[in-house]
Amino acid sequence: MIPKLFIYDTGDKDNKDQAEGRFDGSDHVVAVPVADEEQLLAALDRLVSVNAVFDRVLVQTHGEPGELKFSEHYIGALTLNLDFTKGQYHKLFPFYTRIYFDGCNVGKGSSGTEFLEAVGAIFLRLMGGETIAWESYGYGFDSWLPFIGGHTIHFSGGLKKFRFGPGGVRLPDPPPFNWETDTKKDWVGNKM
Repeated sequence: MIPKLFIYDTGDKDNKDQAEGRFDGSDHVVAVPVADEEQLLAALDRLVSVNAVFDRVLVQTHGEPGELKFSEHYIGALTLNLDFTKGQYHKLFPFYTRIYFDGCNVGKGSSGTEFLEAVGAIFLRLMGGETIAWESYGYGFDSWLPFIGGHTIHFSGGLKKFRFGPGGVRLPDPPPFNWETDTKKDWVGNKM
C-alpha cells in the first residue's frame, strides 16, 4: 500500500493538538511536521532523496484565500512558483495523486484557484491528480475527541476541486451529473 503524506503546521498550537495522534499506529502515513517554508522544503528534499512516493496528501494548516499559513509564514501561488519549482517534488507523486488542503478559505476566490493550479502544475506533473481545498471557514477538533477528533469540519461553503493530467495540465471540469436524466434507463423489450 502506498502511504499518505501528512503535512501539518507545528507553529500553531491548534494545528499541533489536532495533528497529534491523528494517525497514531498507522504504517501508511508519513507525517511531516513543519513550522515554516524552509522546514517544508527541507522535508520534501529529504523525501525526494530517499525515493519516497505517495498518492494522497493531507495538508493541515490555517489558511487564507489562496494561502497556507505555517506559524506566521504564508505560502501562496507566488511562493510556490518561485521556491517550489526548483525542487524535483513531482517525483514524490508518480501515480494519480489527490492533494487536499483542510485549512480555512484556502480555495476561496481567484487566489484560491491560482494556488490550486500552481500546486497541480508543480507536484502533479507525472501522472496528474487532483487538488482540493475549502472555500469556507472550518473548525479543527483536537485528536483526543472521539469520532471527529483530528479532523477539520467545514459546516458551510463549497469545496473547490481541480483535476490535472500528466504534465500538470489542468483538465476541464466534467459535465455536471443530473440524477433525473443521467440515471434513467430505457425499459424497452427485453430490458425490463
